[in-house]
Amino acid sequence: MTPHLVLLRVGAERFALPLEGVWHILPTQRVFPLALIRPEFRGVFLYQGEVVPLLDLPALVGGGAGSGFAYTVIYGTELGLLGLPVDQVLQIVECRSGTVAAREPAPPAPVLAQSHFVYGGNEYPLLDVETLLNTLSR
Repeated sequence: MTPHLVLLRVGAERFALPLEGVWHILPTQRVFPLALIRPEFRGVFLYQGEVVPLLDLPALVGGGAGSGFAYTVIYGTELGLLGLPVDQVLQIVECRSGTVAAREPAPPAPVLAQSHFVYGGNEYPLLDVETLLNTLSR
């Protein structure tokens, strides 16, 4: 099976996300704020009877903590499911249709992407959700 990437947009920023971690892409979910949740999360939502934290991805990419986004990407991690709010899902592409290269210079913390995917003349930072979560847990 050929690996694929989901190309998406969060605010003005474009990103790539490995398809194998994506469980579903849903319209925006109702988010329930929690008083003691870490500031990197918007709150939680219900997905198939499971409580799932929603990462405040727009704030982490520098787009501010805006309230509106069109979709929630349900992403599987070693720690369980995670919601990623996105404004637009651009397309799903095969990895071999572009190139992956390390980012120069290395990105600052929190680590959103250590490499990027070049496709159609555009660069898409490749989100490393596991590393990002490990960085946030410190």
